[in-house]
Amino acid sequence: MAQELFDDLYRLLRGSQAATALVEAKSLHAEEKFGECVTLLERTLERYAQSREFTLGKDLSHVEAIQPGKLDKETKRLVRKQDKANDALEQFQELIEKVRRNVRRTAATHKPASGATLPLTTAQAESTFGEPPQPPELDPMNALQEQFAQGTTFAQKQEAIESHCEVRPLHSTSEIQEGDLLLAISDGKQYLLRVHSPAIHEETLRICSAMDGSPMKPLPLEKVRLSISRSKLHLLILKSKGSSLGDTTAAEDRDQAMPDLQTQNPSEYTSKLSIQQRDQILDAGAFSQLIDAAQRSGIVPGIAMIIQVRDCEFRLGKYHQALQLIESLLSAFVGSATQRIQRLKREEQDISSGRVKMSPKDMQAKRARDNKESELIERTRTRFTRVLEGIRAIIHLENEKELGGISK
Repeated sequence: MAQELFDDLYRLLRGSQAATALVEAKSLHAEEKFGECVTLLERTLERYAQSREFTLGKDLSHVEAIQPGKLDKETKRLVRKQDKANDALEQFQELIEKVRRNVRRTAATHKPASGATLPLTTAQAESTFGEPPQPPELDPMNALQEQFAQGTTFAQKQEAIESHCEVRPLHSTSEIQEGDLLLAISDGKQYLLRVHSPAIHEETLRICSAMDGSPMKPLPLEKVRLSISRSKLHLLILKSKGSSLGDTTAAEDRDQAMPDLQTQNPSEYTSKLSIQQRDQILDAGAFSQLIDAAQRSGIVPGIAMIIQVRDCEFRLGKYHQALQLIESLLSAFVGSATQRIQRLKREEQDISSGRVKMSPKDMQAKRARDNKESELIERTRTRFTRVLEGIRAIIHLENEKELGGISK
């Protein structure tokens, strides 16, 4: 499986400097030097993302050319380059996660027996004769800002957010309070925002950057409502208590909303499969790729539900519930995609009939945007299918194991 991922990624990177490093990483993987392989892959991914930052940062909706006849050709070339770079970044993440699982599996295989003793390091030996050294407490907001700033791709920034925060969906502007930390998604990029006091003034939401505190232009409430309806604006709750949010009420509400798993019957969450068996079919990385694609498409309602399914139902082995929730989200997504196709057809009819006046240059730019959105939507559909097929395969394997246990 990993060798196929190496080969697929090499075909995308052929001719670039990253391809040479990928060949070396493949050799390390074949020699089962998984730790060195992960380190090399991560460095290669970082260099590749930096080299493609200029291309991915271009906004196709504002591409201009001196000659109108050259615009369409230039736009198509840029679309192909962006798609290739995005595919390579996604395959990099998938390959790195696969090799990391090999690292964990190897570590578990070579884990010492319970009675064995390991030699103490100098720091450990010194700590046995006195008070053990206490690491300095890291402020959760600072940790979020540092990891978020280091992220160079959409997936890396999303990983930073999910590592330090709980992402909660918003349903109306009335839920937004002063001091809240918000995640805004615009043009395929994430932004961390802090709400001013008062939060709403003269039909606008007053915000500033949560990274450096610089003031930002207030957002009209109508635009905020539209972002909420399109799942482009989310509330973030830092996972650690005593964070800079200072919102203990929200934390208490969250604790009340989610059941205490320690008080539940453990057998309710047991699965017939081990985590390794499950991850060989479908792992949490597939959900992260689905979340990334869904956010980029802009038409998936309830993206926070995908995060909940990954962190709750899927991790707890409640695969039937996970399947039902993802199927319902897919149904809503297909409905939104169908409505979009109908809207585009109506727009084409209006343009061709002359009811809507549009210059050839604007028409080419519009079609380029529509094609880009269609590709993102099709990618999201593929990610949905992969997750659903994986969950169904897990359920099928569980049923086989259960029937095998009964027959014995």
